Amino acid sequence: MNQQMNIDPRIRRFLMPSRIVWQSGVEQSENLLKDGKEFCVFRKKVSSGTCPAVLLDFGFELNGGISIETGIDARDWFHKIRIRFGESVSEAMGQPNNDHSIHDTELTISALGKHEFGCTGFRFVRIDLLSETKLHVHNIKAVALERPLEYKGRFECSDDMLNRIWKTGARTVHLCCQDYLLDGIKRDRLVWVGDIHPQLAVIAFVFGRQDIVTESLDYIYNRTVPDIWMNGIGSYNLWWLISLYNWYWLIGDLKILTNRVSSVKIVFDGISNFIDKNGKENTGGMRFIDWALGIKNEHELGCGLQSLTVWAVRCSKQIFEAAGEYEYAKKADNLLKLTSQAECNPKSKQAAALKVLAGTADSISINNEILSAEPAKGLSTWFGYYVLQARAQADDFAGCIDLIRNYWGGMLKLGATTFWEHFDLDWLKNGGRIDEAVQADKIDVHLNYGDHCYKGLRHSLCHGWAAGPTAWLPRHVLGIEPLKPGYAEIQIKPWLGGLEWAKGNIPTEFGNIEVEHFKNEKGHIVTNVKTPDEIKVIENGKRKNEFKSKIPYSTITPKARQSTLQFLDG
Repeated sequence: MNQQMNIDPRIRRFLMPSRIVWQSGVEQSENLLKDGKEFCVFRKKVSSGTCPAVLLDFGFELNGGISIETGIDARDWFHKIRIRFGESVSEAMGQPNNDHSIHDTELTISALGKHEFGCTGFRFVRIDLLSETKLHVHNIKAVALERPLEYKGRFECSDDMLNRIWKTGARTVHLCCQDYLLDGIKRDRLVWVGDIHPQLAVIAFVFGRQDIVTESLDYIYNRTVPDIWMNGIGSYNLWWLISLYNWYWLIGDLKILTNRVSSVKIVFDGISNFIDKNGKENTGGMRFIDWALGIKNEHELGCGLQSLTVWAVRCSKQIFEAAGEYEYAKKADNLLKLTSQAECNPKSKQAAALKVLAGTADSISINNEILSAEPAKGLSTWFGYYVLQARAQADDFAGCIDLIRNYWGGMLKLGATTFWEHFDLDWLKNGGRIDEAVQADKIDVHLNYGDHCYKGLRHSLCHGWAAGPTAWLPRHVLGIEPLKPGYAEIQIKPWLGGLEWAKGNIPTEFGNIEVEHFKNEKGHIVTNVKTPDEIKVIENGKRKNEFKSKIPYSTITPKARQSTLQFLDG
């Protein structure tokens, strides 16, 4: 055999159900919660009658399928069953959509056997016995398929809601780390370049260096014809460049860039061909920024794409400089100057945030006029991350924390264990929880809400692009700011606001950076920092308009293992 066999980086874990949500015509169903010797019995269906069925809850979102171990009844050897997977109770109890992976199917199983089925995202499973037989079931287990990633990063603070949000985002991205970095584990189960960018930041903060990031960027590049847009979306070529440079900045390995610089040249040249003599972008493919913005508002799309182009060109310049490609770096610098001059006045949060992140708008005025006005209106779980980043540049950390608590916390209030493809705060108004049967006086948020490609039960409730706060919180609350690639040099600029304390660590190629902040009796923040010897920590810089009095600082030397600083909260 000359065929190459690749080893799956994922492992299988088996999980018993945590509770029975609903049942009908099933005897001794409590045995399904135990992995013992006793059986559960699906009673024989009366002809044309109600099917025996059970709805199981595995406690939290999983990727994979289920295993059914059957017993034997001398009279019935084969059984026809229906399996429904659901990310919510209503999905498993309803008519799940089979797009991208099978969530609702009928199949025949045998007695005295073990059967596995499913490759999707789910928390709930309903099983119906369709045949007029008597089915003995020894156990039904979830077969969870995921990478055995070590949670090296950590974030904790005095606000439990923020802690839950951080952990939920980490779990969301962990689940999306399958063979490649997927957008969602139920739908689409595909590699989309735009989805990669917020996920790579979470991966860097939580898991440290993982090859799945560059493997996924390579996967898309190698499957895209040079004169075609990645995923058929013009902005995704821009996100590819931004993602590659940002991953290098967080990890610090120059080979991330040098091994791909020829690809970067091709993508950069392709983008250059769609910029006119005045620096205006004319990006081809599907013109797309964010589903919450829509695809018909050409003014806001144009503003957003212009800023994204500036950002991508700047990243290209930085890639070429780091890789020693100075001729291309000069081309990129000229193009950066040209594209930065193109005028556009955004009105949407998406386009406004991108303009700040591109460096072509004043963050404070944009925040005051657009981003902080009705902060959750028109927001999405994806672009909420970029709104947070832009508002942080305006030092509106209090507004950011409120937004994180209310918006991402809103999903947790509805029973989420992972973050969703989309969410709107209006869904909280009389909305039923996803982990309960929806009462008659409540609204089924999974069935009745959604838009564009995520309407109704097609809506993904585990989407990696929604995990932005998990990257944002350690960066801005702990205030660990990399000044050189791979955290070779850092600055600590914490923000606690109403928090009493915050602590955590960030993994680097040198080891973990550990930081702890707490308020002393005078209201000053005391900071304890531990770093590997290879990391230089410079004296803390001041935020804009932060300090009302002079506070002594201690100098942190490159070799210091622990230092303490005292300064005021902003």
